[in-house]
Amino acid sequence: MNIDPSEKRAALFKKLANPLIMGIELEYNNATGTSESARVLLFHLLRDHIIFKQDGSLEEGGFELVSVAATPKVHLHKFKPMFENFPKTLKITETTGMHIHVGKTCVSKLTLARVIDFMNSTSHLDLITSVAGRIPNTYCRQDTSRNFGFMLQVPSGGERHNVLNITKPHTFEFRSFISPTKYEQFAKNLEFTQAILDFMQAGWTNWTPKETRNEEFFLTFIRNNCKS
Repeated sequence: MNIDPSEKRAALFKKLANPLIMGIELEYNNATGTSESARVLLFHLLRDHIIFKQDGSLEEGGFELVSVAATPKVHLHKFKPMFENFPKTLKITETTGMHIHVGKTCVSKLTLARVIDFMNSTSHLDLITSVAGRIPNTYCRQDTSRNFGFMLQVPSGGERHNVLNITKPHTFEFRSFISPTKYEQFAKNLEFTQAILDFMQAGWTNWTPKETRNEEFFLTFIRNNCKS
């Protein structure tokens, strides 16, 4: 039996060594100027899985949902009722983002270096924009100086409004996604995050940094491994 070389290579990939733990932030503006009814509904649906916060980038009545830390599987289960009963008054703009925090202990420093390099490459801008649902802006911009060696050059992590914020001590943060209004959008964002970390974690045993910058290799990995 002939096996496609790309499939054979993808089979060598291993999942993350540690359980992937995420924290999720969802920002929304509110069309009525007051968010009380929306927050009451969301608290009823999400209960002990989230807290509410204010954010200076949002309009009056806007708010941010901040989750507890959990695996992607738990988040997919917990947030589903929210999107099945999504408050009609909530709205999204270019300032409303979905941020996904990942525990730094979940991945190696080499994996994180490769993710930084990939997310900040202008050759991947179309892919990132397509998945994120918005172009990079003031709150989530690319920086071409953030390459494979960036963490060694700038240990502090630099400015935080990058598509991948690494300034926090215990997590790094994917900031490119627009806030979802449908469950499929929410799930897609989690799956992209999981996929790029699985791809980069596995890549160090088989592929060079140059190869892990290759968008087509990443898309092949997604086609072969992301089936949900």
